[in-house]
Order: sequence, then structure tokens, then C-alpha cells
Amino acid sequence: MGFSGQGMAAEACLDWMDDEEFGPLAGEAFSAITGLIMEGRYRKLPPDVEQLIPLEEESLDANLVPGPEKSLPLPRAGAVEAWWHQARKNFERGVRYLRGTPVAGVVELLTAFQHEPLRRQSGHAMEVAIRSRGAHLLQPRAFSRRQLAAWEMARTGRGSVSMSPFTKLFGG
Repeated sequence: MGFSGQGMAAEACLDWMDDEEFGPLAGEAFSAITGLIMEGRYRKLPPDVEQLIPLEEESLDANLVPGPEKSLPLPRAGAVEAWWHQARKNFERGVRYLRGTPVAGVVELLTAFQHEPLRRQSGHAMEVAIRSRGAHLLQPRAFSRRQLAAWEMARTGRGSVSMSPFTKLFGG
């Protein structure tokens, strides 16, 4: 939802902020759209000590390696909702936002590809590929030299990039 960049998607994320499993992902999507950083009063602190499970209740098949979403902060839903109540007037319906700023062209997406957290690179690369109808294929796992060459080609405008809503791009 964060890659949609729509204010409506940010609004939908609010319903999941208190969920321990999906709250961090909802916060990440909300942050990607609105630019609100889930720190300070917007972040719940993790519990101090994790309770040990009695040996007879422990699953020997459990995955002991936490997924990447475990590193995301759990948002404090009330504080985020209060912030959104004030900020949503700045988000126009139908406009694509990235970190709270309207995305007017491919330059913003390319800048995000270079400067946003690595966990977001593949989403930005996919959006550039879709909007350029395959003319610009940024490879997040490629060597830097190859990434920069593809990035520069997209930045200098070789090939058209449509910033129309996806519904128009796909004929909806």
C-alpha cells in the first residue's frame, strides 16, 4: 500500500497500527506515503523482557530467524491518528505521494530509488519499469555501476515515462 502513494491507502493503514503482527508493516506503508517517521511519540517501545515459553509448549518446528519486518517499529496508533487528523488536509485525492511530497515525475521516483531504505528499492524499480512500459529496468541487486547507468538513462529521459494513474496506464 505504501507504494501506491495514495492518501486513501494511508487512511486504511490506520486500522492496522495496533496489530502486533501487521502494525509495523502498516506503519511502514503509512510512513512511505506521508513522510511521518515512526520515532519518538509515534513509536511504541518494545516490551522489556520476552517471556520464555514452557518447554512442553515450545514448537520445535518454529522459525527462529526473525523476518525483516521484525526490525520495523510498532506505531503508537493514537498518536499517529492524531497526526493524520491534522495532516490529511494536505493530501489531495488521486495524487501520488512519496514521503508526504507529491510525485510529479520520474525524477522523484529515481531519487527515492537511490535514497530511500534498501527495502523499498525493488518497489520503486518496479514502478519505474511499469511507468516506462519496460524502457527503464532498474536492478536493485545489480552492481552499483550497472544501477547508476540504468538510473542515468532513466533520468535523462531516454524513453517516455507516464505519471498517469495506474488505472489509466492499464486501460481501466
